Amino acid sequence: MLTLHTWGTTNGRKPIMALEELGLAYEVRPVDIGKGAQKDAAFLRMNPLGKIPVLEDPDIGFLTESNAILFHLATKTGRLLGVGADYLRVVEWLFWQASNCGPSLSTYWRLKHRTPDAREAELTLAGAETQRCLTVLEAALDGSKFLSAEFTVADIAMIPHVRRELGDTENAGKWPAIRTWLERCEARPSVAKGLSMEFR
Repeated sequence: MLTLHTWGTTNGRKPIMALEELGLAYEVRPVDIGKGAQKDAAFLRMNPLGKIPVLEDPDIGFLTESNAILFHLATKTGRLLGVGADYLRVVEWLFWQASNCGPSLSTYWRLKHRTPDAREAELTLAGAETQRCLTVLEAALDGSKFLSAEFTVADIAMIPHVRRELGDTENAGKWPAIRTWLERCEARPSVAKGLSMEFR
């Protein structure tokens, strides 16, 4: 049995989507980061950085980093990784999401919604980086159903961050290809489950 230690954040929901899509048996153990549960000694033994999610797999022990978890689950089952040249594209998107898109969108969202004293220069720079990332995604998805030939962990990695950003009013009427892709992804039961799961 796989155990996912997580909470309802953008990164915390990604493994749930993969686990559901792959039909793997798992249980979720909530880690209430609002109450600092990720800093408890027991959790720090699983991830010394004190961050969720953490996957507990009897075959390998504890695995951290949401995209590493996605890659592991896809590798473990031989699914959701693409075939042939698509495989490398999926890996490329996973790295890009972790190093560019995810941090850029998260930084901008945090400055807008959680940092009332954010400086205008910080907001401008973060906003520009977010727009750059969304422009890349829009071009990649224009005329394509998914980021690869089929639905993969590359799509899963993007969904929560992009969905949150597109919910802001400044994006109203923008990014039509991304919106179509997002609606297509959200129609999948696995994605819907990951996005709607409640944590207590």
